[in-house]
Amino acid sequence: MSEECVAHPRTVTSRRPEGSTGLYSQSATVADALCERLALAAYEPAGSGLDAADLLERWEDDERVRLVVLCLDALGDPRRFAAVASRVGRRKPVLLFETGRPLPDGESGSRLASAVTPGVAMGALAAATGLLRFTTLGELVDTARLLAAQPLPRGRRVALVGDPADAGTLIAAACERAGLVVAGSAADADALLAVSPGLAAHPGKTMVACSLGRQGADGPVPHYPYPDQAIRALARAARYAEWRRCSHEPPAPAPVACGLPDPVALLNGFGISVTAATPPGVEVIVGAVNHLVYGPLVMVQTGGPIADLLVDRSFRVPPFGIATAAEMIADLHCSPLLYGYRGRRKADTEALAALVRAVGQLILTLPEVAELELSPVTVTADGAVVTDTAIRLVSRA
Repeated sequence: MSEECVAHPRTVTSRRPEGSTGLYSQSATVADALCERLALAAYEPAGSGLDAADLLERWEDDERVRLVVLCLDALGDPRRFAAVASRVGRRKPVLLFETGRPLPDGESGSRLASAVTPGVAMGALAAATGLLRFTTLGELVDTARLLAAQPLPRGRRVALVGDPADAGTLIAAACERAGLVVAGSAADADALLAVSPGLAAHPGKTMVACSLGRQGADGPVPHYPYPDQAIRALARAARYAEWRRCSHEPPAPAPVACGLPDPVALLNGFGISVTAATPPGVEVIVGAVNHLVYGPLVMVQTGGPIADLLVDRSFRVPPFGIATAAEMIADLHCSPLLYGYRGRRKADTEALAALVRAVGQLILTLPEVAELELSPVTVTADGAVVTDTAIRLVSRA
């Protein structure tokens, strides 16, 4: 990589040695800050005519680029971005910094679309693609330094090595708050946190170091002045490694829809039937939106008279399979009502998951469907019954 990277209207100069990070930033100010802190293998400024998906595809097979950092205020084509980011994320980490410039809503007068806030949409996108999201540059830099220098942790067990003195209890508590498990010894650990300088790296194990307030120089082991920085970076890396290891179930193939028939026929084409009678059971709402800014999103929400009071929702980006649909249902705070809460008969959550997946197939297949809402969906012990629907169509020409 050249020592100077041009980013209009400022000139961004890399003062770090050549490294393994690919950086694309739509903000010259953010790019300036990151070029000071990250060792780059490649850099692309905004204004080059390429978008984030283009750069991900360029760096997907680039062996110099071990991880990608994206600083975005716009996704470009959200469907393409999600597909490319998911594919690249299975091979190398993709870190996303949201620059703080709010993305436009892209929708108006829509109840479901109004629920798709930037946080909700980007959270669903990260869950689907393995993106590591950041809202602070400091945490992004801390995590990027670890991912650039160390192997991914094989699990969440962390051992303290060196001499933590009386800070060991505080460090162990911070690990537990971050979702890490303190191991009894280095042999039993997936990652090591060194609290004394100069300890050698352990081949095959993720290792970070801290020195309780003193800034140290990075070598093969990234060094942090405070334990919480090292712990947060380890936790991020561990969650990403778990996403990489999961099966990534293939979604069922979606039907090919020709034209847009009447709403009932459209739903029937995706295996969704509507009945007039509402049986007793647990009410939920299943919806989907083809958002202009964030792309297709599917929602499950607690239904009934408490729906608008609790605002208990879960979103995912299609396509997805039954297991992800089941996760959406389990995410709901009121999901115990579906699983036999206080002696109730267990509802047919498998049928509900199949319905959620079918809605994902529909909204992904038909961009002309701007919004779809199935409400109520009554989940009984014998199935999931849809008794009312609302579909909004638009021209995407």
